[in-house]
Amino acid sequence: MLKPGRRQAEELKQWKNVWRATVQSKQGREVLYRIVEHCGLFSQSSALDAQTLALEKGKRAVAFWIIREMETAMPGASMTMQIEKQERLRVFESLTMTEVNNGG
Repeated sequence: MLKPGRRQAEELKQWKNVWRATVQSKQGREVLYRIVEHCGLFSQSSALDAQTLALEKGKRAVAFWIIREMETAMPGASMTMQIEKQERLRVFESLTMTEVNNGG
């Protein structure tokens, strides 16, 4: 039987391995990007009332936690995630322009 401190250390190690596996996967980074984006990390707050502002602040706190976990598991992962997002946007824009130029 593991002692409480050792059990916690083992759990932490297991979670780090889960994060590392998720972040090393391109699909995992895509899912995390969507969550972080949904939490409003890349947008400015437009809240005028205290409740909405508090909600947005809480969502952003979750996004920052995800970024910290990613960076702990694999330093540079959040930058890789943002670069991949930019690449997807460029591909989407080029496909859209191709459709426009070809008449839809």
